[in-house]
Amino acid sequence: MTFSRSIFPFLILLLAGKNIFACDCPDAKPLTKEFIQQNYPVVFYGKVLSMGDHDGKFFVRFKVIEPYIGKLTEEMEIVDPNSDCSPGFGEGQDWLIYARYVEYGKPGTNICTPSRKFFENDKDDFNITVRKTSFSEDKKFLEKEFGVQPFFVIDKEQELLSKRELVKPKGYGMVWMVLIGTFVLALFYYLFNKFFK
Repeated sequence: MTFSRSIFPFLILLLAGKNIFACDCPDAKPLTKEFIQQNYPVVFYGKVLSMGDHDGKFFVRFKVIEPYIGKLTEEMEIVDPNSDCSPGFGEGQDWLIYARYVEYGKPGTNICTPSRKFFENDKDDFNITVRKTSFSEDKKFLEKEFGVQPFFVIDKEQELLSKRELVKPKGYGMVWMVLIGTFVLALFYYLFNKFFK
């Protein structure tokens, strides 16, 4: 009995430890052109338009104001971990986004990237303490090193093709598809044997 009582708190600490260290980020590296090019295929300055989830994944939609790196359209959706690792987006906020491609071919970011929110008052910006640069200094650096790129124009035909997805039928739809498929195969087999043997 005493053994189980003494191990119980240990198990709780062990399980809690997984969450404690889930977002243990490495030390912030200086933002050099080479470092950004090697690590972040999507970089832009934008405003949060909306947030929501699709199929269990949390997405943040941005109005892209200044595209720096990547094939960026005027509006972009990025994946947010929606956990302790989330940068903490809010509608209407301005952000510098540094992202990598994650699931669904969409870029994603978290608190371990250099992504940062614009603060009206520099005293509220904790990034200044961590990185020793202000939001406007980072923005000017990106403008100087990469320039503001033109938006990527999607070919309408290509866009329609990219939006075609295999939709898994729900409920009895799958059963009906299997039954119809089986019937068509049986009919084909019957006709083949009748006319070609």
